Amino acid sequence: MSLLDECRSWCEQALAALDDAGRGTRREMILEEALALSSMFTKGNGDEVRAAIERGIVLAETFEDQDHQLQLLAGLNIFLTRIGDFRGALIVAERGVVIARAAANTAGLVMSDWMLGVSHHLVGNQAEAQHHCEAGMAKAVELGPLNANFFGYDHRIRALVALARALWLRGFSEQALRMAQQAIDEAERRDHPVSVCISLIYAAPVFLWSGDLERAADLIERLVAYAGRYSLAPYRAVGMALKGELAVTRDQAGSGLILLRNALETLHAERHNILATVFASALAEGLRKTGQFDEALVIINGAVAQAASCGATFDMAELLRIKGQIIAAMPRPDWASAADCLMHSLAVAREQSALAWELRSATALARLLSENGQRDQARDTLAPVYDRFTEGFETEDLRVAQRLIHDLA
Repeated sequence: MSLLDECRSWCEQALAALDDAGRGTRREMILEEALALSSMFTKGNGDEVRAAIERGIVLAETFEDQDHQLQLLAGLNIFLTRIGDFRGALIVAERGVVIARAAANTAGLVMSDWMLGVSHHLVGNQAEAQHHCEAGMAKAVELGPLNANFFGYDHRIRALVALARALWLRGFSEQALRMAQQAIDEAERRDHPVSVCISLIYAAPVFLWSGDLERAADLIERLVAYAGRYSLAPYRAVGMALKGELAVTRDQAGSGLILLRNALETLHAERHNILATVFASALAEGLRKTGQFDEALVIINGAVAQAASCGATFDMAELLRIKGQIIAAMPRPDWASAADCLMHSLAVAREQSALAWELRSATALARLLSENGQRDQARDTLAPVYDRFTEGFETEDLRVAQRLIHDLA
């Protein structure tokens, strides 16, 4: 029934009431799982959530209950993505594959593929993300109807939005937009609050990245209202941060900065860090647009360091691009450092198979070169990247790149 506050309250009371004979039992395992799930969605990602999940895993291993091991590993994977430990989430997804194979659990194998797809997307392996999401979809078709709900998440919805985002990053924006809409439609048909919020949180940016700001705005408003209705405080804070990012994109940086600062404070308190670097980069971009260059540089340097501490993130190329543009916009710009940042961004985007980020960085570098009189080099930087696209020529980034190539000709 998605009464998560009620669930958390009763689980806490039940666990407190367990006597010695009740501890270490299947009953405790089920209560720990439900407590972790309900607490994570309503209170954020505190140590008590992780403790409950890990206690449940120990009990499931004791009972050799592989189905519950998979449920709880799915929970740990979700928890680790939410706190921003994407490498740890990938390791847990790989453990899930081992358990599912040992149990010959077909639904578990599908879910494990989808966990791998989401985790690879977040660490920046977009080709691998697409492969695993699509492999899970193909297996699910062979199996027919299956329960893809593990640890309160519909993993099919989670995989659909990861696939939509990976497709967009790889340069297939038309396919990505269709997949994002499919995820939203499927989540709404199931009418499960967490799944609806997940679809809106991760599909709305695909429309935002593509330049369809009206559609993105509509989805974000729906997210804020829906998360508020079901007491999903972290998701409502994400919605407010997305509103801030949208405002910055629309050159309404003043209002965007207020929304972003307030939302980031809430998300930090709840350790909901999965999109922390994304929103920090939007904050830095808003500060750049309002001429607050020193603070913008501090914020973006912090986001780059946070992403690097994870090994990498799906938005590392974007962070480096924004840093390069901040350096170039300062009153005394360091052109060489700005160009180095943009070159590094290009290299990261190529390594991650993220053609869309590569285009943004190539466009920024081409502008920088052009402003310094290197027009031929600017065109030679941008045109080959643009020429690798096969679709999405009406999206904002491709229109901007095409106009710049034309101007440089």
